[in-house]
Amino acid sequence: MNEKTLQAAKGTLGAGSLAIRADVSKLADLRCDVCRTIKREFGHLDGIFANAGYSEFLPFEDVTEQSFDMVIGSNFKGAYFTIQKALPLLRKGSSVVINASVGARKGWPTTSTVSTCKAAVVHLARILSAELVDRGIRVNTLSPGRRTRRCSLASQAKSRATRSRASLATSNPSKRMAGSVGNREAGGYLASDDSAYVVGADFLIDGGVAAISPWALELCCRESRLFLRRDGSHRQARNCRPRRPCRLRSWIEFENRRSGKPETAVEVRT
Repeated sequence: MNEKTLQAAKGTLGAGSLAIRADVSKLADLRCDVCRTIKREFGHLDGIFANAGYSEFLPFEDVTEQSFDMVIGSNFKGAYFTIQKALPLLRKGSSVVINASVGARKGWPTTSTVSTCKAAVVHLARILSAELVDRGIRVNTLSPGRRTRRCSLASQAKSRATRSRASLATSNPSKRMAGSVGNREAGGYLASDDSAYVVGADFLIDGGVAAISPWALELCCRESRLFLRRDGSHRQARNCRPRRPCRLRSWIEFENRRSGKPETAVEVRT
């Protein structure tokens, strides 16, 4: 983050805010620049939102030691030691929120470093919750899905950016990209006293990516708009016109396969 961007963020926050430029992967920056300045200016902290991170999306065999260290250093090491060095500034009733990702629960290609870090901080929050709950300090994680962000689309040509945004929106069960509003509100909730009974939780804000199976979405019939009941019968969705014959497999087949019984396929023709 450059100084101009930092000062712009400070201006947005308004009077009483403090902006410090530091590298979270360097303990000296956290200990000397950040924590000492906060203690001098405010005396204590009511909450921490560990959000700094760096991402590179590469196939497993192309990940270099330098890339590995940069991703791990900011996403995991940075979050870990940000909380550790700021811990003396936290009082009873304080809240720690770590920014994770839906990638912590998904096996997406090219995310071997980034998603691993996000899974690590989700589990870190549970461990720290167990260690700090007696001090009255809560630790939770926020796991957003893919969002429309300037940093990921500004470097692309306008047409390519539009296609990328449309593709990501189509692949989401909610059929849209998330903005920053939902994440901001959830983060504010976790940092506030309203969530005093929320400890060690991971808040998913992903439009259903982690909860809804792609297989189930296909079963709900993108082609023929038919819905299969558990007994193998089907009904046609309202206001939908099937366009061509479609072979679908029922929930019965899925359950039989899981239990080791012979497969039972259900053919539906329209």
